Amino acid sequence: MKKPLFAILVLSTLCFCQCKPDPQAIPVVNEEQATRALLTNEVNQLVGKWRIQESTIEPRQFNPYQVELAISKDTVLRDLATLTIQPAPMPNRLVQGWPSSHYTELEGTLDYGGKSYPVYISLVIPDEVTGARSGVIKLWNFLPGNFEPEAEAVLFKKLGFFHTDFTLTTPSDSSVMHWRGTGQISSIGLTHVKFIK
Repeated sequence: MKKPLFAILVLSTLCFCQCKPDPQAIPVVNEEQATRALLTNEVNQLVGKWRIQESTIEPRQFNPYQVELAISKDTVLRDLATLTIQPAPMPNRLVQGWPSSHYTELEGTLDYGGKSYPVYISLVIPDEVTGARSGVIKLWNFLPGNFEPEAEAVLFKKLGFFHTDFTLTTPSDSSVMHWRGTGQISSIGLTHVKFIK
């Protein structure tokens, strides 16, 4: 009785010792593919129609635009406009130097004052390669040589929306998005933009 039990125990031990994981079963993580997947996920979250619910502006002493707009103290603009974002069919490489797996462009419209203005967006996702700790997003009001923006669109440049870098955060609730001003934007004064989808 003891011998068959001992034999079964020995055979079971040998069997488990011989079972090694199949090298093909271990998934190989391709860093570039993982980065592209992260970028695709970020783009999917950005695409849609966003209401610019809050725009927080801090006064800057030497900002002529703020003098012109009579911004002399902390100001919060509410429900300023609507930003619609969609993938760009053809990238224009508005920002040079980023690896393609970490960078993409989007396009859309800024609806304000009963008019729609075309906008272009560049997005860089965080990575050791780019040196960014969070996504960096930049809004462009027009491509060079296309057209001069109307006065209403110029307002957004004066407020600091265009041609400046923001860090991008999208909480788990994908109906909210935050853009926060970086050091580059400190002289303009737009420090935070909250979007609601």
